[in-house]
Amino acid sequence: MELIEVQSESENILFHQTAAFVYEKDKNYIPHLKVDIDSIFKNAQGKYLKRWVIVENFKPVGRIAAFTSEKDSSGGLGFFECINDQSFAHRLFKTGVDWLKSQNITNIQAPINFGERDKFWGLLVDGFWPGSYQENYNPPYYQQLFESFGFLPSFKQITYALDISTFDGTRIEALFKRVQSNSHIHFKSFENKDLIQFSTDFAAVYNLAWQNKEGFSSLTADRVQELFKSMKPVIQNNLIWMAYADQVPVGFFVNILEINYALKELNGSKNIWRGMRYLIKRMINPPNTTRGIVFGIVPSYQNKGIDVGLIYHFYKEVKKEDKIDMCLLSWIGDFNPKMISLMKALGARSYKIHTTYCLNA
Repeated sequence: MELIEVQSESENILFHQTAAFVYEKDKNYIPHLKVDIDSIFKNAQGKYLKRWVIVENFKPVGRIAAFTSEKDSSGGLGFFECINDQSFAHRLFKTGVDWLKSQNITNIQAPINFGERDKFWGLLVDGFWPGSYQENYNPPYYQQLFESFGFLPSFKQITYALDISTFDGTRIEALFKRVQSNSHIHFKSFENKDLIQFSTDFAAVYNLAWQNKEGFSSLTADRVQELFKSMKPVIQNNLIWMAYADQVPVGFFVNILEINYALKELNGSKNIWRGMRYLIKRMINPPNTTRGIVFGIVPSYQNKGIDVGLIYHFYKEVKKEDKIDMCLLSWIGDFNPKMISLMKALGARSYKIHTTYCLNA
């Protein structure tokens, strides 16, 4: 067994090849785009990031990345992949933890992403369906590898599913009538031409809604613009909604098209021939699933029906198009009982669960 620190392009190739080796017999696995992952590492250079690969018999059998934050004393491990071998997994964990401790990080989260929580975050522990775009997917045995090393569950991120064919819209419509009685509240769908104003409004809501959450980092309007531009292939205007009280932004609900089924044709790359296969598959079988990636309401406007209004407008657009069969509503933390109660009231079912683990080193 050889442990290699990723420092060159050839070692970066090994890092990516690890996933291909681990999942070579897993039919549910859809490779992440290498460019998406590399862009994260590009923004986490130097002292903020280290990566390692384990090579056994000339094959990359395990990998891990360790991150620290330049803003605070937080840190974590992510992009872990490993064959079902506890000794290899523990070697990777220990290497990452030791480096984080050398950076004075004692509270470690895993598996996480160096950036925002909306992608590459959490360990899949229930619902081993094909992964969504930029969503962590892993074999069931990863849970045992993490927990045997000493990682403890910190919180769960639940993805709920609404089946449009069986969903009873009368309840959400009845609930929405209460919101309609408030003439100060109105809802607006996203439009590309308004990206600058939308980004400003989104950042304002996000920073107020998440300011008291653990690990909070504020968002700027410029950063929101970058994020939405990067998601352009999966954005459809009428799937993204903002709520306003008069002219003040107070809530948002962002959904994207689920295109990972077609991205499987790319096998992680973006070369022209695989790109053509992706486009052909998407044209023949257009997306029939959406995924809600973030939902937020400023504290002073919670419990006023804003959540119902956002979901109602989204549902109305989906129903009108008659192209979507299922809506996935992801990243609902188990620390948000009100949102969980709303999902159950709407008849949504638990579809996937990701767990964020912690370790006190």
